[in-house]
Formats: sequence, C-alpha cells, structure tokens
Amino acid sequence: MFEQLCINLFTVAPALAADFGDVAEVLTTTEPVTAAALSIPIVLEYVAVVAGALSGGIFACEKKFDLFGVITLAISAGLGGGIIRDILLEGQQIYALYEPSLIIISAIAGVLVFYFKGLFKHLSATMFLFDALSVGLFAFVGAEKAIQAGLGPVSAVIIGTITAVGGGALRDVLAREVPPLFKQGNFYGVAGFIGALIYILLTYGHISKTVAAIACVVITLGLRYASVYFDWRTSEPKDLTPRLSQSIRQFFPQLFLRSGGAEEIEGVPEEAKGARDEAEKNLEP
Repeated sequence: MFEQLCINLFTVAPALAADFGDVAEVLTTTEPVTAAALSIPIVLEYVAVVAGALSGGIFACEKKFDLFGVITLAISAGLGGGIIRDILLEGQQIYALYEPSLIIISAIAGVLVFYFKGLFKHLSATMFLFDALSVGLFAFVGAEKAIQAGLGPVSAVIIGTITAVGGGALRDVLAREVPPLFKQGNFYGVAGFIGALIYILLTYGHISKTVAAIACVVITLGLRYASVYFDWRTSEPKDLTPRLSQSIRQFFPQLFLRSGGAEEIEGVPEEAKGARDEAEKNLEP
C-alpha cells in the first residue's frame, strides 16, 4: 500500500510542479519595472472620472453653487488628480487636455447633478462604490506613470497617492474647505497610499503588472469599505510629552536635581524622588 502511494506520488508530482510553474509564470515577470506601461480599459477610466465628477458636483450643489461652479468642481474632482500628477512629472503632457472627451463627460456629469441632485443622492451606495473604485484605479495609474517617467519607488508611491486623492483635495480647496483627507475620519488618503504602495512593491517584486494593478484596486476597495463598516478612523494629534518627561525623570533623576536639594519637583514619582535623595547623599563631601 505504502509503495503504491509512493509510486502515485512520484507520478503526479511532475505534473503538479508543471502546473505550479505555469501559474508562477503568469503571476511573475522577468521584465524590468520600466517595461511597457499598463493602461486601464477605457470603460474603467470613464467610470473613475465620472465617479469623481459626480462627487464634485454633489459637493458643489450642497454648497449652493451655481451651474458654472458645479461644473467647475465636477471637472476638478474628476480630473484634478491626473492634472496635478502630469504637472509634477515634468516633460509629461497633461493627459486630460489631450482627451477632451474626459472634460466633456465631467461637465455633463456636473450638469446632471445640478438638475437631478436628488436622484444621485438616492444612489449613495453606488456612488461610494464608484468613488472607492476611482481611488484604486487612479492610485496604480499614477504610480505606473511615475515609473515610466523614471522616478524611484518612493516617488512613485507619492505620485500614485496624489493622483488617487488629488481631485478630491482640489475640489475642497476651490470650495474653501479643509480636505477631509487631512482630518480625522475613515480611510481615504490612507487607502490610496496603501494601494499605490502595494502596486509598487509587487511591481518591483517582479509580479505581473496586471496582477499588481488588480491587487491595488481590491485592497483599496477593501480598506475603504472596512474603514466605514468597522468605523476605522485616523487618529487626532496626541501630545506624548508628559509621558516622555515622566520616563526621563524616573530613569535619570539626577538631571532634575535642583540647587540645595530642598525643593520638591512637581510630578516626579516617589521612586524617582528616592533615587534623587540617594544621589544627593552621594554628592555630599
């Protein structure tokens, strides 16, 4: 029985190894990271731009902007991240200006929101999906363009993050608001950053760019939804100076000795005071 099992194992093992080899060949690549750029399908590109434009239009309507203001914020939110990216990447043409259809469709989205805002408010779940999807798509597109421009991995992650959330930030700045990505709240900028980081890590790890892009979008979507469902929030500033000061006083009481040793030091733990008194005795002649 054991011998037959071993024979079967040795018979099947080469076939399994060949299958795993085929999978590894699909998932990995020997091409350099600067190989031909990966582009997203035109349908997904339009979905990402429209999602950003609709969010910008809804935001402008809530601020009681007129039609021109709504269209301006719609275009800014839909295309702003890519425009900022192309400006930062010197020598790159501003993609949105060479694809007027993207500007037109963003403007149309603004007009639709201006006249049918209630309809889009009832589609909040769908809008959230499109918005999260646009963050993931723009994150890897921005990172990939940075790679093609000759930037290193750190700069590529930064450019990818800017592309992902730059449109929303530009929208808020034009409306004289502090962008939510700079305030405590659910993951938005963090999701874009991690998505871009995942894409760069996988790309530099010689994983297929298609696989890396899918991973970027899926992880970004997952983080956006998980942060809302579990109410994960970025933290507010915390002042750790009192803890640091207390630790220093406890372990280095001599630093806080006062002349004559007669005065008490407020906030010093009893153990530190005892160590201070012992140190003072050792200093006596």
